[in-house]
Amino acid sequence: MMKWLLLSLVAAVFLGWFLFVRIPPPEPGSGAHQDPFCRKLLDTKTHKEALAWVKESKDRDIRTIGEQSPEASLKIVERLYQEGAEQVWAVDLETYPNEGQSTNNLVIELPTNPTLRRKLFLLEARVAASGGFDPVSDDGQHYMFLYKFKFPFHL
Repeated sequence: MMKWLLLSLVAAVFLGWFLFVRIPPPEPGSGAHQDPFCRKLLDTKTHKEALAWVKESKDRDIRTIGEQSPEASLKIVERLYQEGAEQVWAVDLETYPNEGQSTNNLVIELPTNPTLRRKLFLLEARVAASGGFDPVSDDGQHYMFLYKFKFPFHL
């Protein structure tokens, strides 16, 4: 009896993971619109290089990405650079008096190295899936857009 209960539990966990956590493959061509979109954001929205911006954080004037702490926000940006990002911009900065600044939007300049690009696209797929979005394909674009960091960035 215990064996069947354990087997059923393992099967339920696997099924739940497969149905609800599995990252769907990107739609071919879905990355083709990233460059014009990201370029428009950089041309029209307030933005700063993300690492320098996050490091500006201090008491009563913090810098955060989404709902992350300043420390977690710094780890996010550092991770993107470690994975091969050429440049990371915090875009569409929102200012909150007596609190600081925050953004939900990052624009990443992608490397040309295929191995580094794969790492960044895998990371993007996990971020997208965690927010209920589909990942984008690598269509040779120069930029990647990351949006809505609602969860701890332990990827």
